[in-house]
Amino acid sequence: MSDLLERFKNKCPLKLEGLPKSWESGGQRLHYCPLAVTRLKSIKAARASGSELTEKEEAKLPGCPYAVKSQMSGYCFFIQEARLPDVPMLDAEISALLDIPVDQVRLAAETALKKIQSDSIIMEIKESLDSGSILQERLSIEDEHIHFD
Repeated sequence: MSDLLERFKNKCPLKLEGLPKSWESGGQRLHYCPLAVTRLKSIKAARASGSELTEKEEAKLPGCPYAVKSQMSGYCFFIQEARLPDVPMLDAEISALLDIPVDQVRLAAETALKKIQSDSIIMEIKESLDSGSILQERLSIEDEHIHFD
């Protein structure tokens, strides 16, 4: 949780020190982030006009770029992440949360997987595991410490 809190502190446009249970805006106590709601409304308005936004266009919209469509988390990605169990989310759940098509979620996942698989460190680990060299080294080290009387 401390890693999540640090990321939140560094990225929150409101510069909050901790994950809030509520927000103050215009003297009112809100149970959602006003900047996240602004971003979600801007996206909705742009889509209603019939245009699909590019990443660059969406990045220029007002509001918090970490907005998610989850009223339970005050529309804040970081609160949503803190509430998530340690199980992977379904593509449909991610799609609904980010308000993007499921195909876009799958494409992003495939792209990320290809980048990970092409990373030189990952390739070295895979080659070591495939050749059994890590296992062989481990067995030979353990064999040295085994004494039969």
